[in-house]
Amino acid sequence: MRSVRVGLGLICVLAFANFVAWKEIVQAGAFRAFVLAVGQGDAILLRTPEGHDILVDGGPDTTVLSRLGDILPPWDRTIDLIILTHPDADHITGLVEVLEAYRARLVLWTGVRKDTNVFLAFQEAIAKEGVSAVIANSGQQVRWSRNSGDFLEVLYPDDSTFFKGPVNESSIILRVMRRGPRMLLTGDTTRKIERLLAESGADLKADVLKIAHHGSKTSTSQEFLDEVRPDVAVISVGKENAYGHPTKEVLERLRQYGIQIKRTDREGTVSFAW
Repeated sequence: MRSVRVGLGLICVLAFANFVAWKEIVQAGAFRAFVLAVGQGDAILLRTPEGHDILVDGGPDTTVLSRLGDILPPWDRTIDLIILTHPDADHITGLVEVLEAYRARLVLWTGVRKDTNVFLAFQEAIAKEGVSAVIANSGQQVRWSRNSGDFLEVLYPDDSTFFKGPVNESSIILRVMRRGPRMLLTGDTTRKIERLLAESGADLKADVLKIAHHGSKTSTSQEFLDEVRPDVAVISVGKENAYGHPTKEVLERLRQYGIQIKRTDREGTVSFAW
């Protein structure tokens, strides 16, 4: 009997330690952003001071579930908002499992479809779980508190209903607006869309920039960096990936601007707290 009691005591101690760790993560009263290490893909968890969870993309496989489990306590099985920036496999695949494992309150996406099995599975999961889906358009705001000036705003697209171009150019571009630091999330957008935004006169300033398309040379133009002027750039990318991401061209450009570079292939999940 003594060994059983000691075992139970140890379990209780470990459980309490885990509870304290989770409490520090989820109840610190700060806005937190986690660029999850999911390999060659994107998955970003935003957690508000009020405890709301927003998941932007789900990565290329089910790794996102273990990454969420590292951050969220086991009793928290709700994702308040899931955002699919665009339907490429390295952004959508993990969301199918997330929709099954968590209770999602709302899905925000572009309405741009792709003829793939994983996109069909994504649609079926939304229908099966009875989750409401909303089409993203620039100017939309996601607010999580009536008494806070903090919100998430959609900068792009303007109207994706009849989008016919390359799917990367349909990517939802989001900015976390706060009284303090700001964060810009760019999906897999291209230089063409970066130029459209820069020429639109919109305020693109952000302290943290999630680099588009895993550091591909198709994005992160000098013109765009001139408008955003970030202090930190974070690149979601897989180790030794077959695409050569991030490219030397993009890394050199970031260094020329004196921007601090963080990478999930080297650091694991990258987190920010404000």
